[in-house]
Amino acid sequence: MARESYDQTRDALESELRNLRSADGEPLVSNIVRTSAGVEDALNQRVPDLIVHWSDAVFVKPLRLCGSQVEAKFDGRKYVGQHGLEGFCVAPDAFDYGDEIRAEEMQALFSRLLQPGA
Repeated sequence: MARESYDQTRDALESELRNLRSADGEPLVSNIVRTSAGVEDALNQRVPDLIVHWSDAVFVKPLRLCGSQVEAKFDGRKYVGQHGLEGFCVAPDAFDYGDEIRAEEMQALFSRLLQPGA
């Protein structure tokens, strides 16, 4: 997309996501976090421009979207956890620390992930 269209496109996408409803009228998004102030920030970061926090309504089976004949299907059932705003980390399997990670390990992990070419 053209840089000039970034803000308008991001605003439109965020609006569409915030307005997603199930066939029962339940909102499917509980919150959206913008990670960049604008196109220059977005081009220079390694995280998505928008982080969507799904509501519990997305876990209803089958999930049908309001105004659509589409029935949503989960592709990755083992990745349906909710993340708190306090923080979370998604890392490649090569950095598998199990269910818990010590602060020293987290610091080392971040240092490696933030290296160019990581």
